[in-house]
Amino acid sequence: MKKWLILLSPLYLSACQVMTATECQHANWADLGRQDGLKGYAPRIYSRTDACLKHGIAVPAQQIEKYQTAYKNAIDQYCQPKNIFNLSIIGEGRINACPEPNYSRVKAIYDVGSRYYQNKQDIQETQDRIQTLDDKIDEASTKDERYKLLEEQRQKSKALNRLLIDKQDLQKELDWIRPR
Repeated sequence: MKKWLILLSPLYLSACQVMTATECQHANWADLGRQDGLKGYAPRIYSRTDACLKHGIAVPAQQIEKYQTAYKNAIDQYCQPKNIFNLSIIGEGRINACPEPNYSRVKAIYDVGSRYYQNKQDIQETQDRIQTLDDKIDEASTKDERYKLLEEQRQKSKALNRLLIDKQDLQKELDWIRPR
């Protein structure tokens, strides 16, 4: 076990590294700012420049400005209501990095979209569990076991009905809040 930890530790440490020395030397700081913004990340300029300093590479102020300008443009693009809507309904995206007034504009959209996505996940999990219970009921060897499985299936079916009603309500909310 210790042997594996020793072998894997460089991989773990490199995964934590923000930038390598080579990346610091050849970085296009405007592209990095754009990438971070378009992914909805909080600005990572300080963690990036700190990583470069640890490699003995100072990032010129002009490059930092390029990062910040590109980041601001990209995060503004990312934080548009239509983009946040599309990301939230598939369980992706984040809004914590969105500056005001964008944050206030997209918060409700994100919340409804995220609830809609979670509801879809819950429906799928519940349907899968009901199917598993169907299979187990068919294979049950005792009357008592069959009764317990049927009771759980009944409870899951009730839960599924509630989730389907919630889905209808969420769909109405989505239709109302959907950016045009």
